[in-house]
Amino acid sequence: MGRDLMHLDIFEDSIMKSNSILERQGINLYDIIMSEDENIFNEVLNSFVGIAAMQVKSLYARDIIYGIMENQLTPLLSTFD
Repeated sequence: MGRDLMHLDIFEDSIMKSNSILERQGINLYDIIMSEDENIFNEVLNSFVGIAAMQVKSLYARDIIYGIMENQLTPLLSTFD
């Protein structure tokens, strides 16, 4: 699933930011997500990191979407003042 989402800029940006932090601990999130090895998530650490990365991505996307919505709604709402 993660591999399929990497074509979305918002997802890739979040994963690459997380990857740069995790690499300091010897974990390559990008390799975990992009691996074609069906057994990669049999290792608990890889599963946990993959799941956590998806959650971070969701929060990151939500904040960007809400920010866009707020920026679009603010001028509209100010017309009611």
